[in-house]
Amino acid sequence: MNARAEPFIADADAPSATALELRVLDGEQRGAHAPVAWHSFEIGGLHAGACSEVQLRDATIASTRVRVTPRGTAPARLEVLAGEVRIGTQQLTAGSATDWRLYTPLRLGATVLALGEADNADWRLPADAPPQGPGNDAGAQPSPNPPSRRPAHGLERGLAFGGAVLAAVAALLLVMTHLLSAPVGAAIDRRAAVAHVLASQPQWRDLHVDAGATGVMVHGELATDAQRDALQQQLAKAGLGEVPVDVVTGERLVDAVADVFRVQGVTARAEYGGAGHVLVHAHEADAGAVDRAAATARRDVVGLRELAVSNEPSAPPPQNTPVADDPGKRVAAIVPGDSAYVVTADGTRYFIGALLPTGHRVKAIEAHRVVLTRDGRQSQLDF
Repeated sequence: MNARAEPFIADADAPSATALELRVLDGEQRGAHAPVAWHSFEIGGLHAGACSEVQLRDATIASTRVRVTPRGTAPARLEVLAGEVRIGTQQLTAGSATDWRLYTPLRLGATVLALGEADNADWRLPADAPPQGPGNDAGAQPSPNPPSRRPAHGLERGLAFGGAVLAAVAALLLVMTHLLSAPVGAAIDRRAAVAHVLASQPQWRDLHVDAGATGVMVHGELATDAQRDALQQQLAKAGLGEVPVDVVTGERLVDAVADVFRVQGVTARAEYGGAGHVLVHAHEADAGAVDRAAATARRDVVGLRELAVSNEPSAPPPQNTPVADDPGKRVAAIVPGDSAYVVTADGTRYFIGALLPTGHRVKAIEAHRVVLTRDGRQSQLDF
């Protein structure tokens, strides 16, 4: 039996404490088995592809698929999704459903399966055990007068001994098969257990879990880093150890987008809109700078699905740059260079970043021009 990476998880009230396993009683993979969890899973042939968690090497199964929902020691629920199957005397077709009692053979193509507890003695039932049909009563009492056993002759004792030896060999092979197949079943159960944790909280239900060659991993988007941390704690609390949580959070998207705009020289406020969407508010007179910042964010920010930009430029700066009333504070000269500065009429030096008496801040000093900013507006003095 093979297991795919994306099992179907069915709703259930609570997991069963009963450890069940699925066994192949007859067919090409006779003796193969794998543990199953309390959640629903699908069985099909190799042609089922990603549709089935359990895939059987049986060409006669074709497109037949069933869904099984274990319910502890109670009969499991069996739904026929495609094709035809036989359970006892019942011939079931696509769209039908019935209860599947433990240890009762189910035939898909040429393969006969049964579901039951791993250590239960009822597994001694052969693959051609009495069929389960509508007329069979699970609670029927055994015959009050079972046939008496006659003394066994030497040949019969020898056959019995030989049968015991064969049974022991079969048991050994079964143990070896279990050791070989356990990782597959364990992977199915581990992925299902992670999915059960995701379904326990509304903020985690949009996440999805994959089980590949490197193990189980959670993918998707969350609004906050705190939600991601809480998920990791819950997975550890559930006994699943360190499950990689590869999710994008809204907080990180907002910070990344705001950083891009800041580096591009645009002061902006970003907010998360959910589902990978970020809205940016800016008041930038240079619309080209806003467009360049937005294009860079869309290209470089991982996990960003949509970026909306709202830019409302402030009022244009006045044509004439106001100067201080004190004549001594008028700019008299420019001294360019690595440590450029301007000199006012009273001899005071103002370097880049300094605040002039007019309330303007020196943003840049060039050979014949001083660029000033005030209240988000930019102006310049030409010499």
